[in-house]
Amino acid sequence: MFYSGICLCLAALLLAYVLGIQATTLGMGTSINGWEGAGSRGFQDAMTPPWSTKLSFLSYAASLFVLGYGWYTFGWLIGGGATVVFFLIVAVCQTLLLPKLGSSHYRNLVLQSMLNRYADYMKEGDYLRADAMGRLLEGVGVNRPK
Repeated sequence: MFYSGICLCLAALLLAYVLGIQATTLGMGTSINGWEGAGSRGFQDAMTPPWSTKLSFLSYAASLFVLGYGWYTFGWLIGGGATVVFFLIVAVCQTLLLPKLGSSHYRNLVLQSMLNRYADYMKEGDYLRADAMGRLLEGVGVNRPK
């Protein structure tokens, strides 16, 4: 039961971190003004770092596995309690342990990913995608690299 609790805490911490990245990209993506057709999420999908997709899937799978294991092994009463505790731990991690939602930590991760993709597109000669990424960078207040 001790190891189940440790796994529950780690899965909650990972999920809280992923939610922080997603909240930051949503805020950045919807903050760009003047572009029509962006939809309700703005340009969140274009700004999301490619590696965060794998991290998101990992966190969702870990969360489902840990909660499913708790329900299967300990029954519905303890499993239900573990589910409530899990989401409380996610909330505590977001408020006390991890950087605040939309903080410079998450913003720098997203911007570094965007700058790397811009450089990769330029290096590969994909000027159309590089221009699109450059416009997104300018939309969030970062000058294009030379």
